[in-house]
Amino acid sequence: MSQEKKKYLFSNAPFTNHARRKMRSTIKNTLFPNTDIPDATNNDLLENTDQLSDNEEDMNVEMSVDYGASRLLQVVTDTNDESDILSYSSDEELLKILEGNDNEDSNGFNKLFNDTNFFESLNLTVDSSPAELLLMSLKYSVSNKLSVTGILNLLKFVNRLCGKNILPESKYQFDQLCKNENTLTLHAVCLTCSMYIGTFEKSNKSVNCENCNSLIDVSNPSNACYFAIVNPSNAVRDYIESHENYYDYIVSERIHEPNVIKDIYDGECYKNFLNNLNTIDRHAYATAVFNTIGAPVFESSNVSIWPIYIMLNEIPIHKRLNSTIVTGLWFGTSKPEMSVFLDAFVESMNHLSTIGISATIKNQHRKIKLFTLLACVDTVARAPMNGTTLFNGKYGCDWCLHPGHYYGGSMRYPFNIPFPKERTTESVVEHAREAVRTQKRVFGVVNASPLINLKNFNIIDGFTPDYMHCFLAGVASQFTERILQHVTVPDIQYMDALLISIKAPHAIGRLSRPLSQRSNWKATEWENWLLFYSITVLNTVLTNRKIMQHWALLVESLSICLGTRITYSELNRANGMLYKFVSEVEDMYSLTAMTYNVHQLLHLVKSVHNWGPLWAHSTFPFEAANHKLLTAIHSAKGVVLQIIRYTNIQRTVQILENRLYPYCSKLVLDFCQQITSPLARKTLKISCITYFGCGNIVPPNIALLFNVAKTTLIFSKMVLNGCLYATSEKINKRSCNYYAQLTDETFIKILYFLVDTESKVESTVCEVIKTRPNKYANVVKEVTNISEKICVPTSFIVKPCIFIDTKDGMYIIPVPNVISH
Repeated sequence: MSQEKKKYLFSNAPFTNHARRKMRSTIKNTLFPNTDIPDATNNDLLENTDQLSDNEEDMNVEMSVDYGASRLLQVVTDTNDESDILSYSSDEELLKILEGNDNEDSNGFNKLFNDTNFFESLNLTVDSSPAELLLMSLKYSVSNKLSVTGILNLLKFVNRLCGKNILPESKYQFDQLCKNENTLTLHAVCLTCSMYIGTFEKSNKSVNCENCNSLIDVSNPSNACYFAIVNPSNAVRDYIESHENYYDYIVSERIHEPNVIKDIYDGECYKNFLNNLNTIDRHAYATAVFNTIGAPVFESSNVSIWPIYIMLNEIPIHKRLNSTIVTGLWFGTSKPEMSVFLDAFVESMNHLSTIGISATIKNQHRKIKLFTLLACVDTVARAPMNGTTLFNGKYGCDWCLHPGHYYGGSMRYPFNIPFPKERTTESVVEHAREAVRTQKRVFGVVNASPLINLKNFNIIDGFTPDYMHCFLAGVASQFTERILQHVTVPDIQYMDALLISIKAPHAIGRLSRPLSQRSNWKATEWENWLLFYSITVLNTVLTNRKIMQHWALLVESLSICLGTRITYSELNRANGMLYKFVSEVEDMYSLTAMTYNVHQLLHLVKSVHNWGPLWAHSTFPFEAANHKLLTAIHSAKGVVLQIIRYTNIQRTVQILENRLYPYCSKLVLDFCQQITSPLARKTLKISCITYFGCGNIVPPNIALLFNVAKTTLIFSKMVLNGCLYATSEKINKRSCNYYAQLTDETFIKILYFLVDTESKVESTVCEVIKTRPNKYANVVKEVTNISEKICVPTSFIVKPCIFIDTKDGMYIIPVPNVISH
């Protein structure tokens, strides 16, 4: 092969005519086969998920730095007409560049190179402090998932621009800068006998196992012979001090509304915890939910990480769900030895429950004692954590003494009357003692869990059924498969077409995919199917009314448990529906359908009664945290230390943000916010609502009809309480954000957003949607009429709705909350 041809095999090949033609051909034939190249600013193109990969989460809502507008800014800009697509305003512009004349390109470069100013030094003045430069550099590094080498190269680049070393350039200096003192404790585990050895220092080369006399090399960071326990004190203090007003309101002022559950603070177990606190600690405490869940690190090996996270409860919900704290980290080819891993975790948490964490709340010094009250984990992790047998063994339930029944090759949990006796802390402790003494299982208890010694933690009620894995990926998936056995292939094809045609609001996180692809659905897609689509879609093809009524029991009860204001009467109704659902499963689908996931439905309502709505204690935030944690791993060497460095960088960023944001320049603030959540170019914020665009003059007919002032502007898109709303004029192919529900539960179709720039009055012109209850589920409403135009305060809008038009009629379904979505 000649050198002329060989050089094009490398990535640094020049952009030749051949490369230009190849790229142009790829764009035309691969992205847009047999069509003209469409305009990238066209909303239909941007909303067409057929042109996106299945793994892409265009509609995922991230509650990031600023709750409200920034929560959906990425989504908003994805559909904004003014957005840049790959730095080009349209595909025509990109193709024009690719089809450009070579001579013109050459002349352009020649002009640049012939310009003497191009090679002259720039006398620039850096109008930013070193702290601001460090913050911008770290924000850039985190958002672009840079390795430590990439971060150091960026810092060197900043130093060269400044003409002197103002930021750390070496790995040692950088680690010292982001280091959290006295936060990391390393614990050694024997690779030969799996026995716990003890703590060791980073300077240690090896440790000796007294059990088998093996010498363990701990100097190699890639050896899976140790785990780390991280002291969360600094992170807890930072989060609480950053939200001191909210924290002080929760611990000092919040009043519980009788017989109503709004958050975890209204749960019976949380209230019992408060009642048992010492008087001196009543205004200086914090509680947390903890979780451990494994995640594979590399596709080509069975190595995985098992972090232990805690999530603070006494901070605002939008921060709570996105601010998990790593308190432990296990890395290796096998699952962690829970008796060892959790014992170290319990010791660390009990220490903080005793001595407290120093914090300043409203200029007052407080010693905040941290209590981990609740464990939210999946079924597979729960059993080794509380020392019981798995669900596939006798007495595998974590909350009751159901013996189980082996049938059809697996353990089943038939609906028994009288109901099995519930487990108690006292009985579990007694069974654990007997199991340790006899070396045999006692009513499913295998050993004594270290969590028995965790202060203020109840080994029974401290665990909750996992909404994400158990009820969405478990029960919803299981019964969908069984229901689809009653429909024909053409029926499934019709339902596929109907699902694809549904225009979903951005608030529900993901666009609908056909049932034929359900094997690839994520938990969020199963949630959307269960709560919003299933009743209306199945009703078009399913003739068995009994199956529909049975399925609707699950839909209605879970919708209640996901609400933001659940009355005890509603909770009792949900409990009755779930018991009826479980009791009818065996008759309708045989004993093989009585799985452990189905059995856990009987314990669901009690967990809501104890700990608040399902969104307050699900594994969704921890799964998201695992995804972020994996982005910190850039090599197979020293995975634990890479993750610890990542968490240290995150905390350094948080400290710098808290210190600099109130005083830094707008240039720095805009950069830091836009690099994580690209902002729309033009916005207007009135009160707590953010409008997009410059606004237009109100049409005369609207101005006359609603007596609108001359200083009023009309907008077509806005964000309220973190949810995107748009007018019916903003028509997109796959999304619809103009159906909503008001505070009085009226359904509306949004026509215009009006803002009086002088009086600051914000109004919404809309059409009233008349509905009637669906015969299967109250949460689903059948649309009877859309007619009357009204004008209401925009603040009256409380939640978005899903509108579905089928051959049998039109339906509207409100989302149960705007928190988890």
